[in-house]
Amino acid sequence: MYDPGVNYPDDMTARQYIERYFPGNAEYLRYVETIITYCFASQTVDTFSANETKRAIVDALEQMKVWGTAVGGTAAIVEGLERVITGHGGWIATRTQVESVLLEGGRAVGVKLKDGRRIRASVVVHNAGMRRLIQLVGVDNLPGEYVRRLKGAVPAVVAALILVLNQPLLGNEHSLLHSMGWERTLNSYAPTFFDPRLAPAGRHMLDVFWVMQPPYDLKHELELVRAQLKEIFPNFDQTVELQVPMFFQGSWTAEMAHRLGQSGSQRLDPVSPIPGLYLVGYDCIGYGMAGDIIPHGVEKALYRILGDPQYKAEDEKTSARLEKWVKSMLFKALAVGQRLNVR
Repeated sequence: MYDPGVNYPDDMTARQYIERYFPGNAEYLRYVETIITYCFASQTVDTFSANETKRAIVDALEQMKVWGTAVGGTAAIVEGLERVITGHGGWIATRTQVESVLLEGGRAVGVKLKDGRRIRASVVVHNAGMRRLIQLVGVDNLPGEYVRRLKGAVPAVVAALILVLNQPLLGNEHSLLHSMGWERTLNSYAPTFFDPRLAPAGRHMLDVFWVMQPPYDLKHELELVRAQLKEIFPNFDQTVELQVPMFFQGSWTAEMAHRLGQSGSQRLDPVSPIPGLYLVGYDCIGYGMAGDIIPHGVEKALYRILGDPQYKAEDEKTSARLEKWVKSMLFKALAVGQRLNVR
């Protein structure tokens, strides 16, 4: 398990690590594959580093203690952000787009909107992905090596199938199901388990995620997963009323997969090469589960912008590292106990 005091190999995949230290354990390999897909929804044991895998397992166990979904779904989060922004004197520009980041003397000083408005600011925060960063700033205003890094990033290639049901496929007591041993490792999550109002009365939702494989034939991927779901849920056809497939192939939010060579501190620093311009989002430095990568980077950006210790990333705080170390020792003790029992 993850031990903050140990540097696990970042240049070794999870499969290589398992086959080296747990040779011939196919079941353990499938289990770790399931954990990786659950935590990141975009990677496998062949593309994820041993270090991030170990960290993700501990983070996953911690997350499950307070597992849930936002009441009201994503819309409630957006509405909450709107209240915070407007409540502090800010405003939101709608029905327009950012055309460019304004630069003066090589420093970001604001943005220009498509409707012609120019908004000046001492700090500009970008959260529109790597390709848009190049477009908004201009390729000539970024270091050549930085541009090559942005353009050379390996994207995530994942898919989701959103299901509307007349009864919960996972039953009334479960919100998650991780499959292992099939051709695709599926992670199924039921948001209406936590908030039934996210679906019409008498209806339920199930979100199914998986990592697509080359040659990324979308029709084949969908047929394969549907067949697998029918095997897992014999009443699939009678229960599912609507299916909405979604495919993410290097689009915004998936331009830099969290994978070998692109994990943890190997991701983009929130401090961009342009003074006054900061980055947040899935492409930035972050650790652990996929959902934690973004807030981890946001904390780093806030800490750099404001210098306020309260925004120092949790993983960099001594208390958090000590807690993870204690947990890792407990896991090691349990593992030793299991080995003794086997003998």
